[in-house]
Amino acid sequence: LPIAQYNIGAALLHERRWREAQALIAEALAGAGRLQGERSAALLPMLDLLVAVHDALGEDARALALAERGLAVAEAEFPGTHPRHADMLVETGARRVDCSGMRIDPMSRAASVRAVSRDSRRGRVNSTTGRLTPPRFPRGAG
Repeated sequence: LPIAQYNIGAALLHERRWREAQALIAEALAGAGRLQGERSAALLPMLDLLVAVHDALGEDARALALAERGLAVAEAEFPGTHPRHADMLVETGARRVDCSGMRIDPMSRAASVRAVSRDSRRGRVNSTTGRLTPPRFPRGAG
């Protein structure tokens, strides 16, 4: 059941149905935690997706808390220089850095969702360079 909830939540996320996605992914995470243990590496994809949902909703503190939980799991399951551990370090670190109100985004797997939802208010993320470009408004708007 948690895998099905996760998959449906991911589909809702891509449709920008943030609250519905949040509920399903949170249920999937809780169920997987009960079945496999709260420190199982199987929780990492669910944590990643839930972090993206909270980013999309502008809930930065909750996104950071979930990223830190993912980092703790990754440190326990993938010690040293394992790519999954490094990925969670980047996810967590990016949420701790703030540059004049604009957070640095590591352009992770969930970056397209975060770029559309969060950064579209401030500009657009170039998928090649990962840089934020200013928004363009039609003449007479904004």
